[in-house]
Amino acid sequence: MEEGKVFDTNILMKFKMGMEGKTTIINIVEYPKALGYNLEILIPVLDDYNKAIKIMDLLLKIGKPIPAADTIIAAMCINRHLKLVTKDKHFKSVASIDNDFKLELV
Repeated sequence: MEEGKVFDTNILMKFKMGMEGKTTIINIVEYPKALGYNLEILIPVLDDYNKAIKIMDLLLKIGKPIPAADTIIAAMCINRHLKLVTKDKHFKSVASIDNDFKLELV
């Protein structure tokens, strides 16, 4: 897998043994089985929470809020210049308000 990709929970659920990549601790909490995969687990820091607050504020202003956990995942990807790989179309709202958010919908 590409170095610059973070896999969302819905992708992890279809992950095959031997695949490698990154995910967040939030995704691990949602899908603990992924602990058995060969993944780098990203942990949010204060800058990620601050970015998530800004994302949610903008999404609320345009009437398109997404789950809070997903704003943190998006913020982590933005702050680390990583692409989020997901099936969740609501992340398109983040892409619409932040040009630095890299998204791969599958």
